[in-house]
Parts: sequence; C-alpha cells; structure tokens
Amino acid sequence: MEESLSRDQAFIKRLTGIILDNLENEQFGIEELVHQMGMGRTTIHRKLKAFTRLSLSQFIREVRLQKAHEMLLKNMGTVSEISFKVGFGSPTYFDKCFHEYYGYSPGNARKIESGIEAPAIDKPDLLQISENKPPERRIRPDPLLRLKHGTTLIISFGILAGLLIIWFVYSVFLRNTDTPSGSGGDDNEISIVVLPFVNLSEDVDDQYFADGVTVDIRDHLSRISGLKVISSTTSEHFRESTLTTPEIAEILGVSYVLEGSSRIKGNMTRVSIKLVDAKLDRQLFSEAFDREIGDIFSVQSEIAQKVTDILEVALSASEIEQMDKIPTKNVEAHVFYMKGRYFWNLRDKESLFASVGYFEKSIEADPGYALAYAGLALTYYTLALDNSIPTAEGFQKAKEIAQKALEIDQSLAEAHTIIGGVYARGEWQWEKARKEYLLALKLNPKFSTSYYYYAELLDILGENEEARRQINIALELDPFSRSINFKNMICYYNQGKFHEALRAWDEYNELGLAFFNPYQTYFYIYMYLGEDSLAYQAFHNSLLANPQNQKYTDTVQKIYNRSGINGIFEWMYNRNLNELVNDQKTEISDTLQYFYLAKWLAALGKNKESLYWLEKALKVKCVYLPYIYNSRDFKVLRNEPGFRAILRQMNFPEYKSTTPAVDRPPIL
Repeated sequence: MEESLSRDQAFIKRLTGIILDNLENEQFGIEELVHQMGMGRTTIHRKLKAFTRLSLSQFIREVRLQKAHEMLLKNMGTVSEISFKVGFGSPTYFDKCFHEYYGYSPGNARKIESGIEAPAIDKPDLLQISENKPPERRIRPDPLLRLKHGTTLIISFGILAGLLIIWFVYSVFLRNTDTPSGSGGDDNEISIVVLPFVNLSEDVDDQYFADGVTVDIRDHLSRISGLKVISSTTSEHFRESTLTTPEIAEILGVSYVLEGSSRIKGNMTRVSIKLVDAKLDRQLFSEAFDREIGDIFSVQSEIAQKVTDILEVALSASEIEQMDKIPTKNVEAHVFYMKGRYFWNLRDKESLFASVGYFEKSIEADPGYALAYAGLALTYYTLALDNSIPTAEGFQKAKEIAQKALEIDQSLAEAHTIIGGVYARGEWQWEKARKEYLLALKLNPKFSTSYYYYAELLDILGENEEARRQINIALELDPFSRSINFKNMICYYNQGKFHEALRAWDEYNELGLAFFNPYQTYFYIYMYLGEDSLAYQAFHNSLLANPQNQKYTDTVQKIYNRSGINGIFEWMYNRNLNELVNDQKTEISDTLQYFYLAKWLAALGKNKESLYWLEKALKVKCVYLPYIYNSRDFKVLRNEPGFRAILRQMNFPEYKSTTPAVDRPPIL
C-alpha cells in the first residue's frame, strides 16, 4: 500500500519525478521544469526553499547526481556512460560536480559504499520521500574523514564539552543583557518590508502618488537604526503578487509587512495602512488618514512613528528630527517631484526624459527643494550610463546638479552617491569616489544603492574581498535588485570563482530578474571552465533568444564545428565590425562597441588589435572602460606596455605582479 504523503512531500516528489522523466536531456532546466509543473516560478522557488533549502538549479543538479550515484552502485554503466544518462554533457564536469557533492570521485563510489558505515552529512535524499518527514539525510563523506566508532564518541563528547564551556563563558561574562530590542546585532534587528501602495483613485494616472507615499514612508523607516527595511526594488517585485502576506515575508526573511493604499479626490487624499505580524499572520493595526494633499509629509511621518511605536523601536533625537523634517512647503513642487521619481522608476529612455521634465518643474516651483535636485542628478547620470545622451555631458550635469543639492542639504546620501559615481565612471578619480561613497554610507547605512556603487568601485580596483563584503550587504537590503544581483555574479567572475558565478547567475535567473540575454554570460563562464561544448550551447541559445539573430544559428554551428570557440569570437568580431563600421578610421556612434571589439580580440590573443580599440575607447571615455583593470577578460593584456599606458592615463595603480593570471590560454 502506497504511503500517504504531505502536500509538501507530494510537491517534492512531483518535482523529482519530472526531472527523472527528462534525465537524459541535458537541456532540461529551470524553464522546462516550471512549465511542466504548471506553477509560478516564485511559488515553486518558495516551496522548494522552505522544504529543502535548495534553489531550483541546485535541486535539479542534486537529483541528477543522486540518480547517478544510484546507477553507479548498481553498475549500470561506465562513469562516462552514466554522466550522459543523467544529463551531464561533459564527463569531466560530471566528475567535478560529483566529487564536490559526495567527497569522492564517481569511479570510487562502489568501493566506498561497500566499506564501513559512515556518519551521514547534511545532504537530502531527494529520491526517497518518507511519510511526514523531510528528505532523509544519508550521503557519506570522503572515506579519509572516517573514524573508528570509539574514537568518534570520544571526539564527540570532547566537542560537546567544549561548546558547553564556550556557551557558559559567553552567557555569564560576555553577553550584554542590557542591549535594547532591535538595537543589537542581526538576531535582534526588527525587519520589515513596505509593499507598494495600491492606487484607489478613479484616475489611474494617480499611481505616482501611491508610489510616492510608499517610497517616502520606506525612506523614513530605513533611517532608523533599529530597523532592517527591504529596499524599494525588491518590494516592487511583489506589486500585484498573488502570494499571501506570510508567503512574501517568508521569501524576504522579514517579520513584519506594511501594506497600504491611497486615494485622491480634489485637494484631499486618504492614505490607509495595515501593519501585519507575518510570522503570526496577525494584523497589528490599521488606520486611514484623511488629509489635504499639502499635509502628506505629516501623514507619512505619523505613519512611520506609529510603526516604530508598535514595534517598540527606540528612536534617537536625530532620528525623530529627521522623521519630522519637511523637505518642501510647496505642494506643487512635491507633486512634480513624485511624478519625476515615478517616471524614473520605469527606466526606459522615453520615461527618463519625462522624468527630467518633472524634476525641472519641481525645482522651478521650489528652487530650494534639495530632493528634486538629487532626483534630476540621478536621471542625468542614468541617461549617461545608458548612452542615451553624450556621456561627458550627462556626467557633468549630474555632478553639478548633485552639488547644488548638497549646498541645500549636506545630509543627502543620494547626492553623495551620484557624485561618487561620476568620479568613478566619468572622471576616473578613484579615491575621490571612495570618499563620497563612504560618506553616503555613513549618512544612510540602509541605502542599498550606495553599497552597490561602492562594491562596483572596489571590483573595478581589484579589491575583491571588500567588494564581496559590500555586495553581500547590498543583497541583504535589496535581494531582488537586478543590478545588485548582476554585480554579485560579476564579482565572482572577476575573481575566477566561476562555479560560484554560475550558481549566482542561476539563482538570479530563477528569480526572473534577468533584463538581458543570460546565455551570453553562460558562454563566458563555461569557456573559462574549459567546457567548450556547454559554452557553444549557451551561445547557440543566445542566438535563438533574439529573433534578429536566429538566422545565424546554422552559420555559427558550421563555424564551431570547424574552428571551435575561437571561430565564434572571430565571427562576433567580424560581424559587429562589418555592421558598425566599414573603415577603422570611421567613428562608431555606439562607443560601447569599442569595449566589446577589444574584449573579443583579447580572447583571441590578438593583443595589438585589442589595444587599438581600447585606445579609441579611452579617447571617448567609454563608460565600460574602467572594468578593464580587474576584468577576467583582459588579464592577457597585463604585460603589454600599451595596456599599462592606458591604465596610467586612467589613474589606476600599478599591478602588484607583472604576470597575468590567465585561466584559459589565449586562443591562437
């Protein structure tokens, strides 16, 4: 009789069954699994994490590995044969993954499993789901770590005694029992997410007001030291979500959720809010505020103070002062400001130019409105980065306007962050940029964008360990940010941690955050891992993902069969050069292409030709050029005098070593 399973166990069993049904298909991945499950990606991700603590990509990989382990024990083929049967396109890569997972190579599986019983380690048995139990832990460690039973007991008791002594010393002598709730470490920090407010006005165009109230309340709360507040980019991910409040809180790892709505009628507005204890799924309070639009600042401040009172968060005098601060007394200026911020968040070119217009109207209505200047500076900076306006012109405007904002209010972390960005990406003044970022973080330790920009600077300069620390903080504050997740992967990539980069990229895609073709990144990662067949497959998929490039798939297949990965780089270089410029003396309108042409030539080991395009990028101050100092893709050039001359002109320090760390020999 088939044992009954809980809903969670049935869910895991169904996931596993789908993977096993498609086991030999190495192209079967997250998208295919989600499609066959007939459920939303977020829902699957949440349920899987709750039951197994695995991401979707990890789950697929571990099912494949555990099935391979089972087949090896039953002697169902050679290691190479089984690697293909479980969906690994490369036996070498299979061997590496298997060894990392089990602690021994697949060739030793039968010999080890027939030996002495070993203690289990924390690996879930995904092929056996027991009644009312999570997946059983059973995978064995490397045999070199096995000990005799008596020795194991002695060591276990010794470790236990040591832990008890450490706990006693900590409890009696070291722990500060006077630390107020919410002001201590991470364990005591109160966490909250402010979900996007719903626009209940008859006019759908009043959404800007609902969004503006949401952001302002979130900003109030984020300046309080005893609160961890999830950033707007992440909370925006749950706009119109069908998930319940506890489910959203579980995904984000927060204890409380603030929901709300706004309605405008004439010059009056109603703002309604509801604070929920997500762990208990219990409403703590709800209230509606009927005020004139001109009183919106006092409403936002009052809401923030009510939240802190109910959560028993202690406020310092400076925090209370900041909360009561009114940035402008001009209602029209603030309305224009909220519209400018609304259009900036849409991030397409047309909306960004609309944003400029609204911020300028806000400044015209109130020339002393510092936040409007900061918003306008950010918009020009974004337009310059996106190559939507001349880069030098955009950066200069952004810097001047941000400085004007600071003349009015020196405490604006946003303005310091923009100035730091211009110093780094536009003027190559690295230490000035560092100073601005650190000041921004001091002024607002909860501003995820400052951590992201600072991490980017550190990554550019090759300060890899500190870059990793800063990007981790940014991810904690804003886990669903596209830019931060992408930079997380790039930091691993530039360090040569390609497996970590691959996992980060997989998780990034699982969250549905990719805003461009992800297969191009897979192409480079697999190339550096020496998995050329997987690199080619990723490149092939990148062509299929773009309707304009699908016509090239047959051509690229023939090139790869004939010349391998080097043929693909040659094809990319020649195709883009032919499309963009017929004569190398002719300037390319999209200056970012200088960077890419140089990158592809560096991969081919054509250093002289690569330097030609880098020099062109230097003349126009291409915004991607700073990446070359620490980029994995340009390490082959590090001993070239021309490359070092470019770095000197960009104010970079000399490399500590003259030997380039090349993971893959140049393709000749």
